[in-house]
Amino acid sequence: MNFDLETSRKILKIVGILTIIGAVLSVITGVLLLAGGGYASANLPEAQTDPDTMTGIGTMFAGGIFIIIAGIFSLVSGIISVKASKQNKYGKIAWIFAIIGAVLAVLRGFSSVSSNPGLSSIAGALLNIALNVMIFFAANTIKTAYEAEKQ
Repeated sequence: MNFDLETSRKILKIVGILTIIGAVLSVITGVLLLAGGGYASANLPEAQTDPDTMTGIGTMFAGGIFIIIAGIFSLVSGIISVKASKQNKYGKIAWIFAIIGAVLAVLRGFSSVSSNPGLSSIAGALLNIALNVMIFFAANTIKTAYEAEKQ
């Protein structure tokens, strides 16, 4: 899959903006999970006595932290993609983030499909992987253009 320079810039800009929006929503979701778990553990009498409730609260905390970290990674990745769409010098960084993002998309896809083997999980995983592969090829085009400029 080879894109020309203009198409690569458009892909990085559009997908970068969408990634930033998704990242902000992820961070908000993670914070809400942390706040909800904190509220539940502090205010529910069952939380102090029921080990299953404590396990659920712990899972909410862990999930919230994981979602916040993933959201921050996505936010940085989206910002780098938008910068690479404007300046070729960010192409290599966007390319590296695209590789990491593609690997994480595959891992998330396997996890999602194994926990919920429905059509929506499969479609979501494939869409996420496809977007990351598109970012990879677009960033590679930008990176190659920058390397050609330097010579």
